[in-house]
Formats: sequence, structure tokens, C-alpha cells
Amino acid sequence: MFPSEVIWQCVKRNSSFIYKSSGFTFTCEPYNITAINSLKYSGLANRNALGLDVKVNPNNQLIKKVQITKKKTGTCSTRRRPNRLVTTIKLSTDPRQVKEKIENAFSHRRDLVKTAKQKYKKILGIKC
Repeated sequence: MFPSEVIWQCVKRNSSFIYKSSGFTFTCEPYNITAINSLKYSGLANRNALGLDVKVNPNNQLIKKVQITKKKTGTCSTRRRPNRLVTTIKLSTDPRQVKEKIENAFSHRRDLVKTAKQKYKKILGIKC
């Protein structure tokens, strides 16, 4: 495996997920919570990345169900089975349970806990 800095140098300007708006560079890559194109938030460059996504119906109807997806580092056996690298945690609408689940899921990335909580509130339209 390559270090995340080397992967970031390859991906930061040459990625299909990058788009520009109002002079800023954003990204729509999976496992990127803030949509900012930087090494800190990149889901492609970081080995242990987390994403907060909204569940969508097959009819493209938005459901108010949010889930946390985790990307883990791969061992030799899981590289052959990439579906084992992704873990999904479904979140309820109870704010206390969600707060605990977000803190537990983002335990190794303490800098993203506050951002994940803000994104969850914005998705569900909770005003606190």
C-alpha cells in the first residue's frame, strides 16, 4: 500500500469527482463528509475513511434515513472481497442514540465528529 500523501498527490487535481463552483474546488467522492477537496477530508486518500449518507429509494425518492459508512484497510483476504471493506451503520431519529453512534464511529477521527453531527442535523432538518 502507498502512503496517503502519495495517493493524494495523484488524486488532488486529477479525479473524476472534482468540480468547481464560485472559484472553490469541491469533490463529490464517497467517504468525504465536507465535500472539500483536501487531504484531511479525502475519502480516496485516507485509509480509514468515514461517510455520512442519505438512503435513497430505487424510485429516486429521498428517505429520511441516514447511515454511516466505514472504509477499512484491507488485509490479504479482504482485498479479494472488496464488499467486506465497507461497513454500514444505520442511524435512528433519536438524537441521543445518534450522538453516541457518531462519536463511536468517528472515534479514530476526532476532528470530524463535530462536522458529522452538523451534517446529520442539516440532513434531517433538526434545529438545536
